[in-house]
Amino acid sequence: MTDWVKEVEKEKEKIKKWKIEDRLSYLAKLTFMNGTVASSVAGWQQWLSNAITMQNFSEEELKKLVDEFEKITLAFLDLDIKYTKFLKNRLEKKKKKENKEQKSYIS
Repeated sequence: MTDWVKEVEKEKEKIKKWKIEDRLSYLAKLTFMNGTVASSVAGWQQWLSNAITMQNFSEEELKKLVDEFEKITLAFLDLDIKYTKFLKNRLEKKKKKENKEQKSYIS
C-alpha cells in the first residue's frame, strides 16, 4: 500500500508541474489525468469488493468516506454532463453548417 501512495504522490506532482505548450500538451495532460483517475477508481473497486479490507473501516469512517466520495462523484458527473452537452451542441452546429454548405453546392 505504501508503494501505491508513493506512486500517487508522484502522479500528483507530475500533474501540478505539467507544462502546457500547445493543444497537444493539453490533450496529453487530460489523457494522463484520466488514466490516473481510472487507476484510482480500479483500486477503489478492489477495496469495495473485498469485505476483509472494508471491515477495517468503522461505520463512522464509512459515513465520512461516503460523504466525501459523493461530493467528488457529483462534481465529476457535473463535469461529464457539462462537456458532453458542449460537444453535442458543437457537433450539431457543425453538422448544420455542413448541411447548409452542401445544399448551396447543389442549388
